[in-house]
Amino acid sequence: MAQNVVEVAGQANDLTGSEFWDERWKTAGRHGRVLSPHHGTHGRNGYIMRMVRRHIPNLEGLSVLEVGGGGGAHRLLALTKWGGVRAFAVDYSPVGIRQTQAAFHANGCQIKTYLADFLDWEGEGHRFDLIVHWGVIEHLQDPTLLLERTANLLTSGGLTLFSMPNMEAWGATLWRMWAPVNWSYHICHSEAIVRNAAERAGLQLTKTFHYGPPLIRISAWETGGLLTAAVTAAHYVAVSLSWLLPVYSAGSGRVAQERGFLARRMS
Repeated sequence: MAQNVVEVAGQANDLTGSEFWDERWKTAGRHGRVLSPHHGTHGRNGYIMRMVRRHIPNLEGLSVLEVGGGGGAHRLLALTKWGGVRAFAVDYSPVGIRQTQAAFHANGCQIKTYLADFLDWEGEGHRFDLIVHWGVIEHLQDPTLLLERTANLLTSGGLTLFSMPNMEAWGATLWRMWAPVNWSYHICHSEAIVRNAAERAGLQLTKTFHYGPPLIRISAWETGGLLTAAVTAAHYVAVSLSWLLPVYSAGSGRVAQERGFLARRMS
C-alpha cells in the first residue's frame, strides 16, 4: 500500500498550531478501524456521503485534497472508499498525519499525505479537482489566504467544499458558556466575509447550506455538574440517530452542527 509522506516547513495557523493538534489527536478515538458501509456518519449511505453527493453528484476518479487532513481524515476516507476518489491530505500535525495513514491502511485505501502548513505549501506541482476542509477556516483571523491557496491548487473549474462549526446555532450558547477556552480558538465568519474572501481569491461561492446533527455539545465541557452531564447525554442521543438512519445530510441554520460552503474556481 503506497503511503507517501512529503515534509515541508510552514507557518502556524493564526489561532492554533501543530502542537495544539498533536495534543488533540493523541487523545482522540481509534483511527485504525474499518469503516462499516452501514455507519450512520461515514458509511456508504451515511450523512456525509449523502451531503457531498447532493452538491457533487459525480465523485468517481476525482483528485481530492483535504486541508487539515490529520486525525484519520474519516470524511476523506469515506469519499475514497465509497465514492472512488483519489485521496491526498495535507496537515502540519505529525501525529495527525500518522493517524490518517493508519486509517487508510486499515481500510485498504491509498492516500498521499504531506506534512506541511497549507498556507505555505506549493502543492508539489499538483492540481486538484476538489479541495475539502472541515473545521479549518474558523481558526483563521482572515480566511482570504486559505481560499487563495485553494484557488491556486484547483484545476480550471475545480471545486472546493468546506464547512465550519455552526456558531450561530442555539446550542452554541452552551459551547461559549461551558467551554470558553475551546470557544476562543474559533471565529464565526459570516457568509458575507466568506463570500468576499472567496471573490478576492478567484472563487465563486455557489452554495451555502447547513448539515449535521443538532449542535448540542461540540467540545468537551470545561466545567462540570449535573446540567452539563444531562446536556452531554442529550448530545450522544442526537448523534446516535445517525447510526440508525442516514439523517443529518441537511439541517436548519439554528440547529445543525455545521455550516457548509461550495465554491468554484472562476478560471
